[in-house]
Amino acid sequence: MEDSNFSIFEEAVQKTGLSENVKKDKSTLFVPTNEAFENLKISLGLSSIEELLAQENLSEVILNHIVYEKLLLEDIDKNIEFETVAGDNIVLISC
Repeated sequence: MEDSNFSIFEEAVQKTGLSENVKKDKSTLFVPTNEAFENLKISLGLSSIEELLAQENLSEVILNHIVYEKLLLEDIDKNIEFETVAGDNIVLISC
């Protein structure tokens, strides 16, 4: 990723060894910003991003942000549901 606003997600992907999952040609990533990671750190009462990235469920969190389907913005309708690589369903709610 070239945008530094997503550097924590990139670090998390590298730390978990999930780079191959992210590089799939026919996948869509829902990448949280660094601000989202900072807010999560605070919500969980953690003192550092390093502590956040050391959480046991980091791989699952990353896999829940990947859908093995190439999606374009115009393909996403209101309230559409997708299965993530982790096997959980997410609903995208369009405003």
